[in-house]
Amino acid sequence: MNASSPKLEEASIGPPGAIFYLAVTGGLAASGLDSLKRRLDALHADNARDLEASHSRISKRIKTQSCVQMAEEAEKEHKKMIDNYSQQADEIKAATMVDRRWMVG
Repeated sequence: MNASSPKLEEASIGPPGAIFYLAVTGGLAASGLDSLKRRLDALHADNARDLEASHSRISKRIKTQSCVQMAEEAEKEHKKMIDNYSQQADEIKAATMVDRRWMVG
């Protein structure tokens, strides 16, 4: 039984080349995983910057639209006030004309 023992040990440990191969492939796998992690981190950072830029553009657009809407409402109110003043001025002119006719007449 002792004669078969070295073969059994060799089979369970494997040839030295296999151990080296496993060590190299394990190192390559770890290196590949690190590389993937760095790429994912870079992509995540790019996406975060793009998202922030989009948020900024949308925020500016909303603010601009709000300002335009407020300007339009102010313009409508201004027109109403001018129309009201014009109507009052016409009424005053008409009343003044009637008063002058009465005084002259």
